[in-house]
Amino acid sequence: MLYFGKGLTLLFWLAAIYNTLVPQTSPLGNLLNWVAPAVLVIHSIEMVFFSWRFAAVGRRLPMLDRVQIVLFGGFYLMRLFKKEQAVKQISMGDSNSAS
Repeated sequence: MLYFGKGLTLLFWLAAIYNTLVPQTSPLGNLLNWVAPAVLVIHSIEMVFFSWRFAAVGRRLPMLDRVQIVLFGGFYLMRLFKKEQAVKQISMGDSNSAS
């Protein structure tokens, strides 16, 4: 499901870039002119917010993660949270086996 969402998001960005290079006069072209910057701003705010959240728990987000948050938004964040939970479970398992 995440790959499908990321694929649709990538198609959206490609359509927005194409519309910037070759402006479309249809209502869809005008819609992309308004929606693409709004999505970019929202995803940028998400990136800043989650960079602060991860820094608060002692984990700094690499630049590649930040770029993917800006591009894919919540679809990439879901993958990032799953990875964090797996790391937590592994570390909890290690601390339980050490006791």
